[in-house]
Amino acid sequence: MIHHLFSAFRQFSRNARLAFLSAGIVWFSVFGVYAVLFNLYLLRLGFGAEYIGLVNACGLLSGSFFSLPAGEFGRRWGTRRSMLLGLTIALIGYGVVPATPLLPPPLHGGWLLMAYLLACLGSLGLYMVNVTPFLMGATSLQERNRAFSILTALPTAAAFVGALVGGVLPQFVATGMASSLERSAPYGLSLLIGASLLAIAILAISATQEPSLPDPAVVAAPALSGPAPLRLMVVMALLLFVRAAGQGALRVFANVYMDDGLGVPTALIGTVSALGQLLGIPAALLTLLLAARLGQASTYSLAILGMAGCLLPLGLVPRWEAAAFGFVGATALFALASPAITVFEQSLVTAKWRPAMEGTVMTSVNLGRGAMALAGGYLIKSAGYSALFLTSSALMAAGAILFWVYFRVPRGELRHQAQAEARSCSG
Repeated sequence: MIHHLFSAFRQFSRNARLAFLSAGIVWFSVFGVYAVLFNLYLLRLGFGAEYIGLVNACGLLSGSFFSLPAGEFGRRWGTRRSMLLGLTIALIGYGVVPATPLLPPPLHGGWLLMAYLLACLGSLGLYMVNVTPFLMGATSLQERNRAFSILTALPTAAAFVGALVGGVLPQFVATGMASSLERSAPYGLSLLIGASLLAIAILAISATQEPSLPDPAVVAAPALSGPAPLRLMVVMALLLFVRAAGQGALRVFANVYMDDGLGVPTALIGTVSALGQLLGIPAALLTLLLAARLGQASTYSLAILGMAGCLLPLGLVPRWEAAAFGFVGATALFALASPAITVFEQSLVTAKWRPAMEGTVMTSVNLGRGAMALAGGYLIKSAGYSALFLTSSALMAAGAILFWVYFRVPRGELRHQAQAEARSCSG
């Protein structure tokens, strides 16, 4: 599997390979090390579920509110420049989070909010919004399904390693510092190590050039490059908001639930997170086969329905084994859904509007996740973790069904492609 991944990696352009490399570093750092340790760091600083939800919500919402400007920035000034700026901002934001204990305790809450807001603005806003249209421009039409499967599989492999490292790094740091895992210092230094790796991603994007491949859709149908497809963007945003709100509980509170609700050791939480990322690698590559057979819309809908099912054990069975099963299954299925929805939404519009579409999508997704992060802490306090995960399961199921109902008929650029294929077959 790994050999196949790297063999396919070498077939792409230099721009595409460097984009894959930058994504791998970001996923290792942000979705590996940081995803495992950040909330646990907040717990060790003395914060509860409500504040953890608030911090995560602020970060996600900062990425959400800046996603549309990030798409416009990418359209006007180039996706490469936008990614470089985003990674630089992210490095600063994630890097200053561990400095919190150096400040007077009354300032801790505000410092964390501002630092994490800045970090997510750079990573979830500028970088994430622009890496997708950058890769669309760096690949041919025939390469894109494979490219976005690799853009999910390769970073997922990096996140797997990052989660494993995140699970054991605090123990090594604590031993070296003669400290305890009940203190915040081992977690803070581990987060600083993870954040510093973003400098490698900055170097990778610095070595790229702005993509210049022609857009085959515009060549085939020049009329498609006209006014912004606002209706498609708004509908896509609404549908993905519902799904993302459901996913937010898993993303923000799964490790908090295992640590605070079930008493699972940090190393085991890291192992569970890593296993989910590991299974995401073949799941992302499986997208190629399923999308070819079922279509991207159906593949995405089925994967999200599966995620909704995986959230049920977290809500119904208060054991770490059930939580691990649900988390691992949902993480792997999202790796399957991610390339399908990315190619699908980017194919709805032409090159001119791809940064705007991605900005709209990221705004919606981060807004949905942020809303659940904000509400989830209060829901946990009033009704418990079970109510949170059952609500999230229902939202994800609704998002999958509504998406399939609306997009079962091709729309936008996909509709024009389908019509052209039909005319070709009839001729």
